[in-house]
Amino acid sequence: MRTTVTTLLTLLISPLITPAATLTYTAFDNNKPQHSVIFTITKTHDTTKINTHVTGDHLEETNTCILSSKNNLISINQETRNDPDKAYFSWKISHQQNNYSDETYTEIKQRTSKTSTVRIAAKSYPIQALLYLFQEMPLSENYTYTFTLLKPYQETYPISCKVVEKTTLTLGTTSIPCYKIEATIDNFLSLFIPKSYFWLSVAKPHIPIQYRDYRFEYRLQAPIS
Repeated sequence: MRTTVTTLLTLLISPLITPAATLTYTAFDNNKPQHSVIFTITKTHDTTKINTHVTGDHLEETNTCILSSKNNLISINQETRNDPDKAYFSWKISHQQNNYSDETYTEIKQRTSKTSTVRIAAKSYPIQALLYLFQEMPLSENYTYTFTLLKPYQETYPISCKVVEKTTLTLGTTSIPCYKIEATIDNFLSLFIPKSYFWLSVAKPHIPIQYRDYRFEYRLQAPIS
């Protein structure tokens, strides 16, 4: 018997209204499973901690992002170990004050490190934080949102997001109504870098069900823990 949409969305939403929530995704490269991604949200009165742990195919990465109660960025702490690409590095942003932060990038293998003071504009986030923020937005058809994407090291990209359609995805044996969001770099780089897409449940909180860029696709696993 097919699970009802109401039952599944109850399973999806229930963990997210508690102080901690965990969602698990499978990352595909050209439809081939590559990585497992565990996405955890821990909320207190003052902060929200967003943690991702990526494993598989010679890759291990952890990223912890902390936001204030007003969703301002407090810190980022990421460590990536990727054997094929020899990408052993840590990336930290901390000590934010008056929109300026210390950003540190360390090559773990070479044991070299560099630190600089950078300006962090309002609504600047790593992609992990956006997946949390989407859940509480007042999404509707044609809804738009802009932010600055942060990537290591000292990379920033203005991003425009827009709900382009309401569609349906299948999770397990259940069809879930979703908003499809199109994300575009808001400068000349959009001529060279393809758009990315997010699918989030219409029911609030808007659970990230699927993500797709020019290479990878992330799909939410079912059942939900």
